[in-house]
Formats: sequence, structure tokens, C-alpha cells
Amino acid sequence: MVDGNFKDLTVSVSFPKDVKVADTLIQQIVEDSIKKVSEKEKVTISKEHITIKIEKY
Repeated sequence: MVDGNFKDLTVSVSFPKDVKVADTLIQQIVEDSIKKVSEKEKVTISKEHITIKIEKY
């Protein structure tokens, strides 16, 4: 899930506790999400304004 505005952006990644997900896969999901938002809205998002939440349920 991606949420926020042009000043602050939150990217949430959720997956079941019993599923093993590589850190590199989570990183790629977050990077792809940020890239899609940046391209769609034609804005530059700086790393200082990004919050990443990784949740296991």
C-alpha cells in the first residue's frame, strides 16, 4: 500500500508471518512502488520523506 502526499510518503508491505520473504524482495517492492508514484505524479520524492512499514500478520 502506498499512502501520503507529495511531502511525505508511506509504503506498507504486509505478508503472513509464516511466509519467508527475502529482504531484497521487500526492498524491490518498496523501490518499485516509489518509482510508480514518482512517474505517475511527475514528482521527485526524496528519501528523507519516506516511511516504510513492514508488517507480518
